[in-house]
Amino acid sequence: MWDDKSIPDEDLEQARVFELKKDCLTFLATIFRTHTQSRSQRIDLAGVERVFATTEQGVCPWDILKETVYESSRAGNFEPADSTDRNSEASGGISIENWIGLWNKYFHKDAKMAFRDLVYIGFCGQLQDAIHPI
Repeated sequence: MWDDKSIPDEDLEQARVFELKKDCLTFLATIFRTHTQSRSQRIDLAGVERVFATTEQGVCPWDILKETVYESSRAGNFEPADSTDRNSEASGGISIENWIGLWNKYFHKDAKMAFRDLVYIGFCGQLQDAIHPI
């Protein structure tokens, strides 16, 4: 299902970058809003875990704390949460820009794997509806 051949393998392999299309961006924004803390407009680690619970691996493919600016609301500013402080992690989150950026990076690293996870979390379109290889 994630290798729907709507974009030839050769195009995927030769692409320097992938641009997320409107359908994909809309879907990712909806998923983000569904799992954000209402006041913070950020998705926390628990929200990210819920998003990826339905994937084949069942876990997030990224190290959120290392790959993003994880805002800790306890600190009152942008700083990575200490990975040993679970309360700090639970009270912060990442922005929609970080969320979209992680997906961009995922598609660039492995477009088929990223699309597979996109389908597992609920995207109903084809690969050509999600990305444009450049």
